[in-house]
Amino acid sequence: MSCHVDTERPEIEAMPRAPADMALPAATVEYPLPASHADEGWLEAHGEQAPVRSCNTCHTSDDCRSCHMEVVPELVEQLPARSAVRAPGVEITPRAPETHGSVFFLQSHGVYAAADAQRCATCHTDSYCVDCHDGPPGGSYHPPAFVSTHAADAFGRPQECSTCHNTAAFCRACHEESGLGGVGRLGAGYHDAEPLWLLRHGQAARQSLESCASCHEQSQCVQCHGVLGAFKVSPHGREFDARRAFDLNPRACAACHVGNPLGGTP
Repeated sequence: MSCHVDTERPEIEAMPRAPADMALPAATVEYPLPASHADEGWLEAHGEQAPVRSCNTCHTSDDCRSCHMEVVPELVEQLPARSAVRAPGVEITPRAPETHGSVFFLQSHGVYAAADAQRCATCHTDSYCVDCHDGPPGGSYHPPAFVSTHAADAFGRPQECSTCHNTAAFCRACHEESGLGGVGRLGAGYHDAEPLWLLRHGQAARQSLESCASCHEQSQCVQCHGVLGAFKVSPHGREFDARRAFDLNPRACAACHVGNPLGGTP
């Protein structure tokens, strides 16, 4: 019981307990490293090879929680806590995965995060990322004077702004404070103060609708483009396939059309 975390094994339960007045030598706790743990890639793949009956010989749930923060795997919940047993368990300390060993990992980590953000969340909290991605001057994710040149990056989206910023609130608040916010659907404001912007905004909307959504709501578009709008301007291109669009997502059609635009039951 001084070494084994899983004291409920039949072999251990079958052994007689020593009398309370018997003096026993103190056990020296040692946990030999299983051969499987030395395999290359073990750390990355151990979750798929971790039945409870194998892990809880040496590990308590505290070992797993030293690395696993959110979401804690179901297996971890099945292991006993260190406070519930006499054995200390291996007492693991967290260490970085092999991917973090590259000298270029800081520059390339965004690819890993985009591919599997949940894996990052195993060890890192949101605040860990925010310290760099939304940090103060000098520790900011963006280069100096980025505000003056950010428009091209925001429109082309080499990085996704919404990863850190609430674009509807963060961007709009700054634009309005700088006098670049539009007033009503005819206000040029942000759009380089072009008086005829409204007549050619369709091209920009088709190229980057996400940028439009930073400031505009769907209801503003419907004021002109909806069948009940002031101008009833069709938002569809010349080769628009109405049947295909309706089959893919009929709810999108309902944003402007009060009924089924193809006839039949709405």
